[in-house]
Amino acid sequence: MSDPGSGAPAPGSRRLSSASAWNLALNLFNKSQTVALLAAGSIIGGLTGVGVTVSAMAATLLGTTVADFGLSGEVTRLNVAYPNRATVDRSLRALARQAPLALILGPLAYVILGPTNGSATLLIAIGLNSAFLVMTIGLTAVLNGLGDFHSPARWLGGARLLSSIAAVVGATIEPTPASVIGCFAAAEAIGSLALLRSVRHARARLPEQAHPRATCGAHACGSASHWSSIS
Repeated sequence: MSDPGSGAPAPGSRRLSSASAWNLALNLFNKSQTVALLAAGSIIGGLTGVGVTVSAMAATLLGTTVADFGLSGEVTRLNVAYPNRATVDRSLRALARQAPLALILGPLAYVILGPTNGSATLLIAIGLNSAFLVMTIGLTAVLNGLGDFHSPARWLGGARLLSSIAAVVGATIEPTPASVIGCFAAAEAIGSLALLRSVRHARARLPEQAHPRATCGAHACGSASHWSSIS
C-alpha cells in the first residue's frame, strides 16, 4: 500500500493512466482510416470519389450502430460486474447473434442513402465491414470490461493502421470504393480473430461461475430473458 505522503502514484492511478494511454493509442490508429478514406477517395475521383467512399463508410458505421444497438456497452458493464467464464461465453454468443444483422443493414443503408447505385462488390464489402465491426467493437468491450486495454490497441489498432496504408495503395491500383472498404473489412476480420484469441486467454484466467440473472435494459442485448435464451 503506497504512502499518501510519499508522492508515489497509487496502483489504481497507474492502471487508469495505462488504460487511458492504450485507449488514446487505439483512437489514433482509428484516425488513420479517416485520413486514408479521404486520400483514397481523392485518388479515385477527386471530390466525387471522396463523397462516394465517405458515404460507403458512413453506411458501414450506420449498419454497425443499428446492429449493435447498445450491446457493446452492456457487455462492458456485465464483464465489469461479473468477471467470470459464464459472462464471457454469453457475451460472445450475443455478439455472434447480432453481427450477421449488419451484413444486411450496412448495404441497405447505402442503397437508401448512398449518392450512387452501389456495385455488388461494394455492397458486399460494406456488409462484411459492418459485421466485422460489430465483432471488433464487442470484443473490445469484453476485454475492456475485464481490464485489458492493451490488446485492442495493439492488435486491432495495428490492423487498422496497416489497412489504411493498404487502402491508399489499393486505390492507386484498383481505383474503386470497394477496394478501400474491402481493405478496412480485412482489417476488422483480422482484428476479430486476434481479439477473440485475447478473449480466450483472458477467459482462461477467470473463475468458472454461474452468471447471475441480469437485467440488461431495452436494446439488442435485450433483457434478462435474452441472456437465458443464448445460454
